Amino acid sequence: MGKAGKGKGPPPAPSAHKAPSKGKGKAASGLGAPSKADEGTAWWHNARLQHEDGHWEAEALMNGLGLDIAYPPSSPQREALIAEGPFLATIMMLEIGRRSMQMFTAYAAKPKQVVDIKLGDGRGKADEVVVTHVELTEEEKQERLAGLSEFAERCGLRADWEERAQRWLEKHPRAASRACVEELASAELRLRFTHIGDKSPKRTEKRATSEERRKREELKREKEAAMLAKEEAAVAKRNEVMNHFRSLIPADINNVAWSNAKGFHLMEGGSGGVMLVDLGTSCVVLKSQGKTAASEMMAQKVADVLDVPIAHVRVVSRGQEEFQDIQTSLIKHFDGDWRQAEFIGIWENADGTREDVGVSFFGVLEFAQGHVLMGREGHDALQASIAPEPKLMYQLGRLCAMDVLINNLDRVPLPVWQNEGNLGNVMVTGHGGAILGIDQQINLVMSGSGLDMYLEKVAKLLVNCSPKGDPSMITAKLRRALEENCGASISDDAAADFIYGLRQGLEGIAHQWRRGSLKKALEEGLETCLATFILDGLDMKHLVAQPQLNTLDAMCDFVCTVAESISQHIPD
Repeated sequence: MGKAGKGKGPPPAPSAHKAPSKGKGKAASGLGAPSKADEGTAWWHNARLQHEDGHWEAEALMNGLGLDIAYPPSSPQREALIAEGPFLATIMMLEIGRRSMQMFTAYAAKPKQVVDIKLGDGRGKADEVVVTHVELTEEEKQERLAGLSEFAERCGLRADWEERAQRWLEKHPRAASRACVEELASAELRLRFTHIGDKSPKRTEKRATSEERRKREELKREKEAAMLAKEEAAVAKRNEVMNHFRSLIPADINNVAWSNAKGFHLMEGGSGGVMLVDLGTSCVVLKSQGKTAASEMMAQKVADVLDVPIAHVRVVSRGQEEFQDIQTSLIKHFDGDWRQAEFIGIWENADGTREDVGVSFFGVLEFAQGHVLMGREGHDALQASIAPEPKLMYQLGRLCAMDVLINNLDRVPLPVWQNEGNLGNVMVTGHGGAILGIDQQINLVMSGSGLDMYLEKVAKLLVNCSPKGDPSMITAKLRRALEENCGASISDDAAADFIYGLRQGLEGIAHQWRRGSLKKALEEGLETCLATFILDGLDMKHLVAQPQLNTLDAMCDFVCTVAESISQHIPD
């Protein structure tokens, strides 16, 4: 008797092959040799991360294809791949996707197996199993293709994913250098992944002699030494550049002479990065204005009414004469790096023609003449004269009070949050005696159980930092953050200065709320955001990240709710 399978339904996503177990038999033939990562599987699971315009982000490629494990943080390979940005990521995802589609299309036409089992005679003759391969009918092929389409739809794959990616790459400022980037992508794919559909016989390698192994080790050491020397040179160069900018005075952000620009230095970061602009004797900073631009502007309004020192931003929009002045002055100093073009929003071709890359806002940011509260410099600031300036820890506490009000969790870790914080958003200025906040924003918590839980944590914080409260949980998280980021331990007096600043900041919030100043500042901030980020006659669909304006009312309500809760726990 025989049994035959038609092969209906979508093919399973390919997975890494297991080595054959010990004993008789062989591992079933598959789509390729075993490897540390299988690009086909990862691609199907990450196809849905494709943006509407057709590109994939570098981070999606790193996480989706296992490169975050292969290349740990700060490794040269990881930094190189991320530095290439969406352009390389899209090329790699496009190539992997094409291979995956070819593999699945080939599966649709693959002959089916027919198993015929002939039973033994019961007198010593064993059963006989005969496997034959039979070509599929057209109907069966269509059934498999339909299953493939269904599988692709479940994975979130767009029907025109390939065309979208191709159009995005063709319009990218780096389109002319695509061939070079494709070589880099192919080399990375050959190094990290199984070559799907590769039926070439495996080559057996001869065992290396001791002399060959010695030469390999020597060559490896030489490469490592060269790489280390290159990294040290890069660090020295960065330090030289930063020391130059620190020698400049902050420019007035309301009166910037852009024509005096002598050069710039692009610094990447989680919120889009910043560009330090050298104006000769002074410095100003340009900041990307992405999705969080409106929430950052609202946070600035809150900081001003609470008298909390932060680096201020003034937004310049497309259509203003100053917008053109910025682009014209800075494009003279481009060195061909596409990241500079993306930041400024304009690309200059070899023939002198220019292309719009889709930037409509610049944030002109105050240059903070100091350093972040991290590393050796942060350590020195905290250990200055045995203990830091009382004003330093006091101001840090007041800054954190504002963070609690707006749920700005990406700075100093407090018991109201579960994260580890980011002391890179704390600037130390005034020769180590003052604090300046950077990159603050309102993080909305919608009404419901989440907001109720947040208000409970805020209420507990208020009790713990009160004169009769127990601030040990607060100071424990603070000490741990400073030890991990600065390698410094603070005294009990310094911790007490922080708690005092935190308490004073929360009392200031209650005071401004009762006066009505805080609510008025939020209303003014909302109007300013709408007036700034809605440009009449401008199609903003081309922007990579539009400022998010549809949650402004909810932001105001959230901050008002937290302020009201704080005022209820603090006597008038």
